[in-house]
Amino acid sequence: MMDDLSPSTLEALADGLLAHGMYGDRATLIQRLSLVGRHRLSSYWRHHWTREGRFLPGTRFEVVWAQYLFDRQLRLLVMDALERIEIALRALLSHHQESRHGPFGYVDDPQALPRLDPSGREELRSRVVAEVRRSRRDPIIAGFEKTHGDRYAMPPIGIAAEVLSFGLMVKLWMASSPMVQRPVTQVFGVSERVLQSWMWSLSEVRNICAHHGRLWNRELGNKPLIPLQKHHPEWHDPVTIRNDRIFAVLTICVDALNRIAPGSRWAGRVHALVERSPEVPTPSMGFPERWFDCPLWRRAL
Repeated sequence: MMDDLSPSTLEALADGLLAHGMYGDRATLIQRLSLVGRHRLSSYWRHHWTREGRFLPGTRFEVVWAQYLFDRQLRLLVMDALERIEIALRALLSHHQESRHGPFGYVDDPQALPRLDPSGREELRSRVVAEVRRSRRDPIIAGFEKTHGDRYAMPPIGIAAEVLSFGLMVKLWMASSPMVQRPVTQVFGVSERVLQSWMWSLSEVRNICAHHGRLWNRELGNKPLIPLQKHHPEWHDPVTIRNDRIFAVLTICVDALNRIAPGSRWAGRVHALVERSPEVPTPSMGFPERWFDCPLWRRAL
């Protein structure tokens, strides 16, 4: 009944929830369903649903609502961290591409993207050109075209990087030469292979957050690689961090912020959110017991 897609009034839906074992105030149920939507909230209440077609004994709508609010606050925190990481990647890639291949090498120098064959380079170039052209109203692109548009068809990479999507920036970095990639990996302190997997995972999570999707209790599609224990024991002691849930991404963010934004209070804000949300089961997000004792988190906290 709760996953039925047939049309229903909010009143009927609220009555159905209550009739199937959820506890809550009917008027509050109707109000919150009207403002958030049944399908978004069902992502949280379905975890309280039994095979017998009822809610688990004692299921309260206020707990479901608290889990929804926690997830919303978690998305805001994750987006804050991703903004810093994304900006760092844009700046580092732009600087090292320009240093090695000039400001326009990313579109006109095959040696700037040696990891792609000619057709792959042309496909990537076409996507870059299309995204920049779609951003012509952006002040930084509009300013460049007004001043230099009569001489250059495309802006230098430092300007283009400001408007390209995060996913396309990751593709540019992955196609770049080792001379460009290596300095970036050194900043983040992990291997090229690990950093590539991290950036793909972060790109996926960024898209989830941008569409207000659920992070809590979600299995990651792009699972990040966990650095090897012999090189990075802090990822394995006192417990090896799982790579299939959001805690892995949170730990990537902590590790990256420890390097690019030392002194950041972001880890403390995550800890505070978890501490004030006892109704949210953290193991379903991949949190180990005493997760805050993991060296990466302890250093940041």
